Amino acid sequence: GYPNEEVISQDIKTGNSYVLVEDGKNVIGTAYIVAGHEPNYDYIEDGKWLNDHPYVVVHRIAISKDYKGKDCARQLMAFAESVAGMHHLHDIRIDTHHQNLPMRKFLSKLGYHACGTIYLKNGDKRIAYQKSF
Repeated sequence: GYPNEEVISQDIKTGNSYVLVEDGKNVIGTAYIVAGHEPNYDYIEDGKWLNDHPYVVVHRIAISKDYKGKDCARQLMAFAESVAGMHHLHDIRIDTHHQNLPMRKFLSKLGYHACGTIYLKNGDKRIAYQKSF
C-alpha cells in the first residue's frame, strides 16, 4: 500500500517523518510533517487558500489497520499543530484524493476547509485543505 517502505524511508532521511508509538515500541501510525513551502500548492483552482501565510504541510498519514478508528490520525494532526506552533506558524495545509471520503470527513471534523483543487507533478488531482488557528 501507499505510502510504501521506499517513500517512508525517503521521508525519514529528510527528518520530517514522525511516528505514533504505542507502549514505546509498536509503531501504529506515521505522517510526513514539515514547515515549509509545497510547490504543488502554488496553483489552486476552483477556489483559493484561506490566506498566503507560511504553513506546515502534512502528507502521507498512515495508520495501522488494527488502530483505525481509534483516534490515532487525530493525534498525528494535533502533533502537526504543535510543530506549527514550534515554528510560530498558524496554518496547516494538506491534500487528499477526491474519492477519499473518510479523510475528507475527518479533515472537516477537525476544522479544515476545502479550499480548491491542486495538481501533483504527475497530474493527479487532489482536494486541498487548510486550517488557520
